Amino acid sequence: AIHKRIAKEAIVRLSYFPGSDRPALIEAVMDGKPRSSELFLEMLGNPDITNLTTWNRYKICKISLPELARWGHQQVGTPWED
Repeated sequence: AIHKRIAKEAIVRLSYFPGSDRPALIEAVMDGKPRSSELFLEMLGNPDITNLTTWNRYKICKISLPELARWGHQQVGTPWED
């Protein structure tokens, strides 16, 4: 939303469940105002937000998703927290 100059500030939360193809929940707040997920996606040109596409675009973790899910992402002593 910010990149496309639709808003000055945006908080977007995509919640995914293992095994699902699309987000289970989309929350968007733009310039302090909640927006419906349909309106938000329409404003962005209905981007592909399927699980695999989103994972490939934003992953920064160097371990597999199943391994991350098994241990959690903020566990002391795990290789990705060192």
